[in-house]
Amino acid sequence: MPANPISTDLYLVAYPKSGVTWLTFMMANINLLMSGHSDRYATFFNIKDLVPDIHTVRDLPPAGGMFPGYRMIKSHTEYNPLYKKVVLLVRNPIDVMASYYSFLIGLGEFSGSIDGMVDHPDYGITAWTSHTIGWLDGVTPQASFWFVKYEELRTDPCAVLAELYRLIGFELKPDVISTAVERASFELMRGDEARFVSRHPRLGGLEFVRRGATSGPRVRIDESLCQRIKKVAQPALQRLGYQSNLPIG
Repeated sequence: MPANPISTDLYLVAYPKSGVTWLTFMMANINLLMSGHSDRYATFFNIKDLVPDIHTVRDLPPAGGMFPGYRMIKSHTEYNPLYKKVVLLVRNPIDVMASYYSFLIGLGEFSGSIDGMVDHPDYGITAWTSHTIGWLDGVTPQASFWFVKYEELRTDPCAVLAELYRLIGFELKPDVISTAVERASFELMRGDEARFVSRHPRLGGLEFVRRGATSGPRVRIDESLCQRIKKVAQPALQRLGYQSNLPIG
């Protein structure tokens, strides 16, 4: 939780490597356009000013005059009953495991095999399942809660964003949404990331937008490991509406 929580805060929650950075870039661009800042766009340098990350920023500034008039906050946390407005982004856990593995290797925070990472209590499929089930079980009828699949966002980001903003009370013009999506395209995010990390002493070798915001996993997972992932994740997969023939990548 931020040090100064406000009841109107909207939390964008996801397990790591579920696509929430891409979602926050698109939403930040929508909010800028709706605030009249057509000449400003979200970047890796400024994204935490626009959609703060609760894990790196504690004393959050007020929303000020920015659309929609309250704060949107990114979070990877497990279920928290103090989050009263939540959008939960979920993703095929096979893709999550592969992408998270590559990310942790790039950060130097993990050095084992993909099998070892999948079995890791803090990073692997048990943690993903606990995170997902925790939110599905914990949320109360009094909370404002909505979950969306990354695969739906990938297939038609404009439709998902239109529905999301409709949910929070705004009917956006199609050109606002399409412009925001274009500003968060793989090509633009990849170029922006390259500028950001090129002069950062700790991120020079890291590629966050490695294969594109809408692409599949970064390493291949074989069939036996895929089946292990699906077996552990099955209770969550069923509740989220994923099919039993969940694809590998």
